[in-house]
Amino acid sequence: MGFIPIGEHRVKGKEIEFKICPMCNNQRWNMSVSVEKGIYHCWACNAAGKVAGMSVLFKGEFKAEGDLAKSALSIPETAVPIWASEDGKIYVESRGVPINEVHALGVLWDNGRLLVPCYESGEKLVALNVRTKEGQWIFNGDSRENVFYTISGKTNKLVICEGFFDGVKLARLGHTVLILFGRVLYGKQRIKAVQHYDNIVLALDMDKPGLTATHSIAEQLLKIEGVTVYRALMPEGRKDFGECNAIEIEESFKNLETMSFASLLRLRLTKNDYSSK
Repeated sequence: MGFIPIGEHRVKGKEIEFKICPMCNNQRWNMSVSVEKGIYHCWACNAAGKVAGMSVLFKGEFKAEGDLAKSALSIPETAVPIWASEDGKIYVESRGVPINEVHALGVLWDNGRLLVPCYESGEKLVALNVRTKEGQWIFNGDSRENVFYTISGKTNKLVICEGFFDGVKLARLGHTVLILFGRVLYGKQRIKAVQHYDNIVLALDMDKPGLTATHSIAEQLLKIEGVTVYRALMPEGRKDFGECNAIEIEESFKNLETMSFASLLRLRLTKNDYSSK
């Protein structure tokens, strides 16, 4: 493909692994680049996209990706309000969420991509989370750590979840949610969360990556005095709250599990703990 890798890296077959991810600064070789396909993916923060947008890792002929370049973050001119696109409405309704509730959050549709803008003080665009046609979420902005994307509810607990539609469904039932658009709770996000909430519920996906992230985030939060951490268990057969109906969600939140360092150890020893018992 004619590009030159920059920084500490190693070659594995047709892929190049980088020690440091430029998006989340993870230093455990989680950034992987496919030479054959020309795409990248970080297994820590879930950032993904074309090599063309990775000038921080490569030098040569490649330039940043057009309308979503970090240096000129803006809403693409081709984007329309979610209600104005038939394809957008069909997609949102297929996720079991009313179109008006998603529209109220400022969500846009752009040629098969779902755009979720994040604003600072309601005015300055600081990030744009994009769900691609392939179903991947891509973060565009200066730093994930500076984005605190919440939907306010009526409860005194903060619910942390991975996905956008997980959060929307939880918010519909009155929960205040922090949507990570991934599985990492960054330092500034953690500080802001505990400054405003003493009770935090982890409602991440119940697949293996989601459980690993739950353990990691819980361990961070449990070290903070005065913070109580809970885990929301999914009904059997459900992977995330985006798949659940209102009755299932309410039942899960009636039976929250209080987490402790002892429960973390038990969970690590339980290989198939993916649903409520």
